[in-house]
Amino acid sequence: MIARIHRSETADAELSAREVLQLELGHSITDAEWQRIRTKLIEFATILRTWDQTANSSSIDLGNV
Repeated sequence: MIARIHRSETADAELSAREVLQLELGHSITDAEWQRIRTKLIEFATILRTWDQTANSSSIDLGNV
Protein backbone atom coordinates (compact mmCIF):
# COMPACT_ATOMS: atom_id res chain seq x y z
CA MET A 1 0.00 0.00 0.00
CA ILE A 2 2.79 2.45 0.86
CA ALA A 3 4.48 1.79 -2.50
CA ARG A 4 1.21 2.52 -4.27
CA ILE A 5 0.81 5.80 -2.37
CA HIS A 6 4.41 6.77 -3.15
CA ARG A 7 3.89 6.06 -6.87
CA SER A 8 0.72 8.13 -6.84
CA GLU A 9 2.47 11.04 -5.13
CA THR A 10 5.37 10.77 -7.59
CA ALA A 11 2.99 10.74 -10.55
CA ASP A 12 1.12 13.75 -9.13
CA ALA A 13 4.38 15.63 -8.59
CA GLU A 14 5.54 14.87 -12.13
CA LEU A 15 2.22 15.97 -13.59
CA SER A 16 2.40 19.21 -11.60
CA ALA A 17 5.99 19.84 -12.69
CA ARG A 18 5.09 19.25 -16.33
CA GLU A 19 2.10 21.59 -16.08
CA VAL A 20 4.17 24.35 -14.48
CA LEU A 21 6.88 23.95 -17.10
CA GLN A 22 4.33 24.16 -19.91
CA LEU A 23 2.87 27.31 -18.38
CA GLU A 24 6.33 28.88 -18.13
CA LEU A 25 7.19 27.90 -21.72
CA GLY A 26 3.82 29.06 -23.00
CA HIS A 27 3.20 25.87 -24.98
CA SER A 28 2.61 22.16 -24.57
CA ILE A 29 5.54 19.80 -24.58
CA THR A 30 5.55 16.37 -26.16
CA ASP A 31 6.03 13.17 -24.20
CA ALA A 32 9.50 12.82 -25.73
CA GLU A 33 10.43 16.37 -24.65
CA TRP A 34 9.08 15.65 -21.17
CA GLN A 35 11.18 12.49 -20.89
CA ARG A 36 14.34 14.43 -21.79
CA ILE A 37 13.50 17.21 -19.34
CA ARG A 38 12.56 14.71 -16.62
CA THR A 39 15.89 12.92 -17.05
CA LYS A 40 17.80 16.20 -16.73
CA LEU A 41 15.80 17.20 -13.64
CA ILE A 42 16.52 13.86 -11.97
CA GLU A 43 20.24 14.23 -12.81
CA PHE A 44 20.21 17.73 -11.32
CA ALA A 45 18.41 16.57 -8.17
CA THR A 46 20.98 13.78 -7.78
CA ILE A 47 23.82 16.29 -8.06
CA LEU A 48 22.21 18.53 -5.43
CA ARG A 49 21.55 15.60 -3.09
CA THR A 50 25.18 14.44 -3.40
CA TRP A 51 26.43 17.98 -2.84
CA ASP A 52 24.23 18.37 0.24
CA GLN A 53 25.36 15.04 1.70
CA THR A 54 29.00 15.98 1.09
CA ALA A 55 28.51 19.40 2.68
CA ASN A 56 26.75 17.87 5.70
CA SER A 57 29.37 15.21 6.22
CA SER A 58 32.10 17.88 5.98
CA SER A 59 30.34 19.90 8.67
CA ILE A 60 30.16 16.84 10.91
CA ASP A 61 33.85 16.09 10.32
CA LEU A 62 34.72 19.65 11.32
CA GLY A 63 32.54 19.54 14.41
CA ASN A 64 30.29 22.34 13.11
CA VAL A 65 27.01 20.62 13.80
